[in-house]
This record gives sequence, C-alpha cells and structure tokens, in this order.
Amino acid sequence: MAIDLSGRTALVTGATGGIGQAICVALAEVGAIVIGTDLPASDSTPAKLWRDAVPGGQYLVLDVLDEKGWASVAEAVGAEQGSLD
Repeated sequence: MAIDLSGRTALVTGATGGIGQAICVALAEVGAIVIGTDLPASDSTPAKLWRDAVPGGQYLVLDVLDEKGWASVAEAVGAEQGSLD
C-alpha cells in the first residue's frame, strides 16, 4: 500500500540536518507540502541546499526554544497553508 499525502501540510524541525532533510524529502516524494525549519545559519548555504533538495517546499528559520519564533512560524503557516496536518 503506497502512502499518499497529497495536499497535506507537514512541518519538520531540524530540516537542514541529515535526518531532518531526509524526512522532508520523503514527505515531498509522497505529495506532502513540506515546511522545513531550522536554526539560523551563519550563511544561507543550509537553506539553499534544503530548497534544492525539497523543490516547492517552504523553509523558515526557527529556534524551537524560542516561543516568539513559534508564533511567527504559526502565523506564516496559517497565512500560506491555513493549517498543518
């Protein structure tokens, strides 16, 4: 049985790391709309590599320990996707 997540929205933290990026790619391959988040980097390389690996995905900077950061991500997701699945 194949998994079909077409039209579903997923948020992945730690998205520029090995496991996080692999999860993002796997979700995108089965049709999910993927929103990847990670800590701010000193340059844009991790975000660019993530965008290259997950075409059509949305990347947001997020420190998961920052409550205001979560509020910003929730607002951005709500504006773009409506909600998460």
